[in-house]
Amino acid sequence: MSFAIVFLLEFILKIVVLGLSHYVKDKWNLLDSFVLLVLITVENLLLFLLFFIFAILGVELFGKLECSQEQSCSGLSNHANFKDFGIAPLTLFRVATGSNWNDIMKDTLRQDDSSVTEENKLTTMISPIYFITFVLITQLVLVDIIIAVLLKNPEMINDYDVDAEMGEEIELQRQVDLHDRNNFEQ
Repeated sequence: MSFAIVFLLEFILKIVVLGLSHYVKDKWNLLDSFVLLVLITVENLLLFLLFFIFAILGVELFGKLECSQEQSCSGLSNHANFKDFGIAPLTLFRVATGSNWNDIMKDTLRQDDSSVTEENKLTTMISPIYFITFVLITQLVLVDIIIAVLLKNPEMINDYDVDAEMGEEIELQRQVDLHDRNNFEQ
């Protein structure tokens, strides 16, 4: 959303400086306007795309991790794992909300003793980058959403208060009008 605000400021400044007629003549400015409109409307789509990409990466990187008696897991389980694409986005949702994400990351850091391969070494190196990047991006997006809700709520409450006051004033005015009519007719 903050990226959209920067684009919006650029849009407004260009129109003020160039004027609307000169702004519209340049095709790149029209493209910028289109990108701004799309960016504002598809923030949720971008969040979905982020989850989709990280879920695919998670299945590819951590899909073969097994929890057993010898290799116990503290974060991964039957309900939180990367074995298939159906459960991976739900696991990422748990990570995004901060629910036990560090234990899930610790489980992906361990290596199976039976097969220490280059792939296992690469997975343990990529795991912290994967989880920390995902957590940082999603936390920023979630904070952005929370701030938007908090800023929108007082406006809505204020609108309700104004509507209620307006209704009371209208009712009082009707009563005064009826009273004045009755006094005038007498």
